[in-house]
Amino acid sequence: MAADLDILVIVEGITVRRAITSVSIFKALAALAVFVAVWMPSNFAFSNPLDAPMQFVLIHGDTAYCRPNGSCAAWIAAEGTIDQDTPGALQRMLKNLGNQKLPIVIRSPGGNVNAAIEMGKSIRTHGLTVVVGGTRLDGCPTSEPLCGEARKSFDGSGTGSVYSSGAICFSACPYVLAGGARRAFDRYAVVGVHQITFVCDETMTRYLMRYRIVNGHKQIVSKRPVSSKFVDERRSTKLPKAFRKKMIAYFESMGVNKGIVDLAMSASPAMIHAIDDQDAIKLGLTTDDAEPLEVVMAGTCPREQSLPACDSAAANAVAPPASTPNPVGPDDFSVSAAMLSASGVEVQTSIPNTKLRQQPVPPQKWVPHW
Repeated sequence: MAADLDILVIVEGITVRRAITSVSIFKALAALAVFVAVWMPSNFAFSNPLDAPMQFVLIHGDTAYCRPNGSCAAWIAAEGTIDQDTPGALQRMLKNLGNQKLPIVIRSPGGNVNAAIEMGKSIRTHGLTVVVGGTRLDGCPTSEPLCGEARKSFDGSGTGSVYSSGAICFSACPYVLAGGARRAFDRYAVVGVHQITFVCDETMTRYLMRYRIVNGHKQIVSKRPVSSKFVDERRSTKLPKAFRKKMIAYFESMGVNKGIVDLAMSASPAMIHAIDDQDAIKLGLTTDDAEPLEVVMAGTCPREQSLPACDSAAANAVAPPASTPNPVGPDDFSVSAAMLSASGVEVQTSIPNTKLRQQPVPPQKWVPHW
């Protein structure tokens, strides 16, 4: 019998990491610079709150958000860029909330598409409502609306208010919006889609491998990386057929017309196809035309009633603090689109000539499988 030998070697290999992102690359609406980071050191200072990975904060409305029956509105603020860790952060938040079905108020420039789809599925499974809007904690400046100083130390929650003026949901964010059992945005928010970018990173990794020769055959005992070096990055906006089918299947399972995929592919990564609130209803991207205040005040709303109709206390609610951004225009979505265009962003707002049909929204407890 041949003797057993332990051999220690260093081997090299190419690791290819494929990321699917959909993030807008421009500055608009109060200098909302959008930025994608695969990795950043923990002490990195983000110049804009939306540049940072998405954070989830439990918000309790103050007395202005209390209903006649004595209960007060609460919601989940979701703001920032969607990355591969965001679905896990959302799951932890929902686990901590237990059986509470709180609406999600989202503001995001986009990010990782697969992560956004995973979030949308989780939101639909829990039967939650999603509305595009922003949240400002009491005592926080408008430049940092979810500042840490205003949060409670024991659970990270805080007291605040909602707004929609200038709130964005771009790129991968509408995939999250589509996951809402009820979903909405109003004319002061801007929702838009564009082409997906596929990013492939190649990294040369050196491994320390220990293997054993047993009866003339090599058996790997251990293998660990010891160093890595970036080799190359490739980007493409060509949509593979398999991923296109995945996008269509996801949107249709959420009750959204597949025409939204064509809208996204009609705008380059440097452009945004803005979808107004009425076209969103036609596409099925939203189920209600409602503002964030109406959504958070609606509480548990029967499906046969609109969210504004469920908001019995909205008329008595005090308007958000003056430091919250004022509406960007009198009463028209086109004002928001005009602001984007004035900032150098090419904006498309018309839906191409495509067959649109209203699709029934799946029941709240329906769980998509595909």
